[in-house]
Amino acid sequence: MGIHANEFQLPPSQISFTQNAIGNVVEKLGDNLMLVHHDSKNHWWFATWKDGLYRFDRERIIHFITKHGLSHHRIDQIAEDPIENVYINTTAGINRFDGTSFQRF
Repeated sequence: MGIHANEFQLPPSQISFTQNAIGNVVEKLGDNLMLVHHDSKNHWWFATWKDGLYRFDRERIIHFITKHGLSHHRIDQIAEDPIENVYINTTAGINRFDGTSFQRF
């Protein structure tokens, strides 16, 4: 089960990959989603209760876990500030994503 990137009907010509971006590009979301957040950049964020965080940017699904900077794999809340930083509340603390990396608080 899960949501697949091809369900968003993007032609292969529109799919691109950033080589130095953090996270792993995946084909589908995990099965244990807790919440969904839509940000001002038109990205969809999917929080899980044990598999970290997913972001769909209209081109690909990127999976973030602790090795990418999250403080824990359980995500309880996602919010955005006025300057488009995304805040992720985990079991082990708050993380800020500035578009390129995570900072723990």
